[in-house]
Amino acid sequence: MNQILYIFDPLCGWCFGFSQTMLDFSIKHADQYKFVPIVGGMITGSRVAPYASMAEYIKGSIPRLEVTTGTSFGEPYIQNFLEDGSAMTNSEPPCRALVAFRNIQPTQAMEFAHRLQTVHFKEGKDYNDESIYGELAKSFGLDPITFMEQFHSKAIKQQVEEEFSWVKKSGVQGFPTVVYNADQKYYLISHGYATKETLENSLQRAISMVA
Repeated sequence: MNQILYIFDPLCGWCFGFSQTMLDFSIKHADQYKFVPIVGGMITGSRVAPYASMAEYIKGSIPRLEVTTGTSFGEPYIQNFLEDGSAMTNSEPPCRALVAFRNIQPTQAMEFAHRLQTVHFKEGKDYNDESIYGELAKSFGLDPITFMEQFHSKAIKQQVEEEFSWVKKSGVQGFPTVVYNADQKYYLISHGYATKETLENSLQRAISMVA
């Protein structure tokens, strides 16, 4: 079965705005393609910084993002991160949670990716609070203790770093990006926010190129 790769980052606001559209797209085509969320590592290493360092930029971007995507940011997110600003931005923990979940329950990984962003951008949960990952795993029927053991494992940390490296080497310029993978030949479906119609049309174009 050919794959559709959803390359995103949990801290990416435009990915959050696109999340429901992408989830719906994956549900519609679940019988035809294997959907794989891939984590990009947008904010890691020297880029890790308090939310305060980018709060004004994010505040300025929210109105256009909400109008374009139809998605709204939760008041807890605005208060906890844009008004307070002391929490650190770090993509690595939520990316690790996504990869750990994907390894265990790949068929629900797209839904987990959507829920992972919802708890942050809607509910105002801090990605640095590791308890949220166990709670998320439990909501999907997984044992939270076993899940957190995977989350903390060296194997998962290495896998995440390798995934970040692959995304960087692949030439992805930003998030979200959707790619059609047909036998290791890659075709761009969308870059940035896209409507359902754009996704459908681009997928058909990619399929025709393969054929």
